[in-house]
Amino acid sequence: MRPPAKRQSALRNPLNAFLGTEGTVRVLRILAKEDAPIGAGELARRAQLTPVATRRGLAALVDAGLVEVHGRPGTASYALRGSHPLVPALRALFDAEVRRAESLFAKIGDCVRKLKPPPMAVWIEGPVATGSDEPGEPLVLRVVAPAPLLAQIQRQLRETTRSLEQSHDVTIEVAGATPADFAGSRASKAWDERLRTAHGLAGLPPSAYLRKTATPELGNVARRIRSHLDLDREGRAIAHAIAQRVQKDPTLITRAKEFIGRRLPEASGRERHELEEWRHLLDTASPARIRRLLIDPGERATRLRQTLPFLGVLTTQERERMLADAAGMSESEGEP
Repeated sequence: MRPPAKRQSALRNPLNAFLGTEGTVRVLRILAKEDAPIGAGELARRAQLTPVATRRGLAALVDAGLVEVHGRPGTASYALRGSHPLVPALRALFDAEVRRAESLFAKIGDCVRKLKPPPMAVWIEGPVATGSDEPGEPLVLRVVAPAPLLAQIQRQLRETTRSLEQSHDVTIEVAGATPADFAGSRASKAWDERLRTAHGLAGLPPSAYLRKTATPELGNVARRIRSHLDLDREGRAIAHAIAQRVQKDPTLITRAKEFIGRRLPEASGRERHELEEWRHLLDTASPARIRRLLIDPGERATRLRQTLPFLGVLTTQERERMLADAAGMSESEGEP
């Protein structure tokens, strides 16, 4: 991030110093939960920071007057300065952060428990499960059910979690799998890691699927995977071009919603379902979240890319030019 063009008043804008870096925010988050002073080493461990980053953050907060030092150098400990007028507000802010996450997970659990018929298992997987997600990354729910019921259960869960996407400003991806999909999963390091780090919500725990040992016909599976990868690579290239257009021209979102309104009466059942999901996203998500979803590699984004309402609002010339550019991007991505 570039240095500010002009300094701002520290009296009027003290949060610039308090929340200026992720390091200081992590330190503050720990101190806000504690009344007793904490040593720098314990702060570093709990905030998952290096000792150098922890000391740097503490020095900035002490200098700003928000944190006070207890004890002597070498054995010093740190605490929020209780007399500072912004300490109650900061504690409330971090409490709200915790409540938001707890509320989201509790409500997702409620949605899962209401599924009829109940799935064999549901869990949270991916970066959110491991606590390594970046801003805008989706929360991935994995539903396991018999093949004849899987699409129905996924659709129910998508519909019941839509309101949570808006109320908690989060993208929720509902991925599916059948028991057969885990056959031979021991041979896949990616699946192993995903199952071991997943957070179970209902049914069998994710680790139970590590014990599946049936072996599929690897040659046929490899060909299907390559075919799907090629198609999704092209779809992501097109979506990437659209995301760039949306960034330059946000009115493309409004035009896409108008296209959906015109298209819905003529759409088939499956297309109608996808268009309704797109309409919900375009109505509730920020332009930045829509751009991220367009290029996300997850299952939900992959499915939605098969029905892109944005293509319907471009002129024939614009669409052909975008498809040509996407084809070039797709070929370059596929090169070894």
